[in-house]
Amino acid sequence: MSFVNRSHLISALILTALMIISSSLKAEDYSGWRIGGGYDAVYSADLQGTGRGVRFEGGYEFNRIAGITVSQSFVDGGRAGKYDHEYINTSTAAAEFGYTWSFSGFDMKLYDSIGIAYSKTDSTSNSSFYGRAGLRFIFDNGIYIDPSIAIQIVDDPTWNNWQEEAVTLSLSAGYKF
Repeated sequence: MSFVNRSHLISALILTALMIISSSLKAEDYSGWRIGGGYDAVYSADLQGTGRGVRFEGGYEFNRIAGITVSQSFVDGGRAGKYDHEYINTSTAAAEFGYTWSFSGFDMKLYDSIGIAYSKTDSTSNSSFYGRAGLRFIFDNGIYIDPSIAIQIVDDPTWNNWQEEAVTLSLSAGYKF
C-alpha cells in the first residue's frame, strides 16, 4: 500500500485553509451542510471494462467558492486495465473550489476538487491523490443534482508494479441544509 507524500498532504492542507479564509468574499450566507447519494460507473483510462455501484456523500459549503466533500462508493465488479475485480470500494476526502451562480429557482456550482482517495479491491488497496470536476444544481427547496467525473491512479505493487488510471463517472442527488 502506498501512502500520500507528506509534502503533498501539507500542500493540500494549506490550499484548504486558503479556501476557508476566502469565506470573507461571500456576498450572502451560502454556507451549509449537504448529504446525498447516487450512482458510480468506474472505467479504466482506456474506457475498457466497467464496474457499477452506489455512492454516499456528504459535504459542507463554506461559501459560494469553497467547500469540502467526503464520499464512500461500493462498486460491483469492474475491469481496470488487465485486471478484473470482484469489487472496488473507495473512500475520498477532498477540498472543493469553484463558483456558485444564482438563477431564478436554483443555484449552479461549477467546481473542481482535489483530495485523497483510498481504494480497496479483492486483490489490493492503495491511497492516492485524485481530482474531480462537476456541475452541481441546487434548487431553492434544497434538493441538489450533481453529475461529476473523477480521475485516480490505482496501483498494485504486488502485481508487477501494475498502475492504471481509474475514471469514475458519478450522478448524485441529495439535500443541502
